[in-house]
Amino acid sequence: MKYRRFLPDLLFLCVVGIALLLGLLLFLFHLLAGWRAASPGGVTMPLALAAIPLPDPFTGPIIDAFKMVYQGAVAWLNRQGSLLVFTDPAATYNNPAVRQLWTIVLIISDSGGGILIVLNGYHIILAGFGSRYAEALEALPTLLFAAIGANVSLLFARFFIDLNNLVCAILLAQMGGQALGAFQTVALVALLTTIALPLLALLALLIIALGIQMSVRLAIIIFLSVWLPALFILLANHHTKRFGQAGLTAYPVAVFTQMLQLSVLILGEKTLLPFLAASIGPTTALAPVAQLLAGLALFWVTLRIPGMLRQWALAPVAESSQALRAVLIGTIARL
Repeated sequence: MKYRRFLPDLLFLCVVGIALLLGLLLFLFHLLAGWRAASPGGVTMPLALAAIPLPDPFTGPIIDAFKMVYQGAVAWLNRQGSLLVFTDPAATYNNPAVRQLWTIVLIISDSGGGILIVLNGYHIILAGFGSRYAEALEALPTLLFAAIGANVSLLFARFFIDLNNLVCAILLAQMGGQALGAFQTVALVALLTTIALPLLALLALLIIALGIQMSVRLAIIIFLSVWLPALFILLANHHTKRFGQAGLTAYPVAVFTQMLQLSVLILGEKTLLPFLAASIGPTTALAPVAQLLAGLALFWVTLRIPGMLRQWALAPVAESSQALRAVLIGTIARL
């Protein structure tokens, strides 16, 4: 049981190993196809091999399909203002629908807070000068601060989202405005090596999974933004205080997850990929495979960050990539 937390990483390594084996198989098919093409010139080919239909991995439709899927996934997250680098205020605190729902929740929360203040006033009047009187007096400032927090909760949301966007913009400036700029040319180089084709497909799946994670994260931020007034009111009562604290703590964590994931990608592109290119050599045959393996490791760590934070609000974000991983492993198992 204590090694259970390493199971996803082991499964991912198995998937990468299967992709490498599949790449080697495609490479052998390509060699055999070239051998067959050269056989009329005097090279004798075994009859058993001559009877096997060998698809050429370098045929146009296959290359075009790999290129289209990969470049489409990169373009989705690499464009300006994408889900990877920007939390759009027009989708969160500036959205008319979000503001309307927030207003409804605020009215309900203010009503509940008013009831709690009235009940606390009755406790002060009827409790005399005993311990209950002191407890009621101590609860009054908490009620007032909770009511104020509920009414300014949209500013609370705006502060964290704008701060996250500012930090992400600073990080993005280090990459010339493109978070995945180093991965745009990977496809063109990797398509020249047959072994790299399955790894390229796996990398495209991880990029898509990251996009799905960011979409789920945005949905969680919108949900919590609407319910922020209620979370502040929950702080006013000692029975519900822990629920309010959990929700208010989850909000900045959900917002700043984007900053953490973007920083991992940028650090990897600025350090890991250039280091591999310098140590292996950009012109060697292993360079495309090494770059793809480094990219796979980089995106895998990025996808694992929501699970590392161990925050209940990020559970759907982490599980979104786990669902894609389960589908991928199940598909490979059936094959």
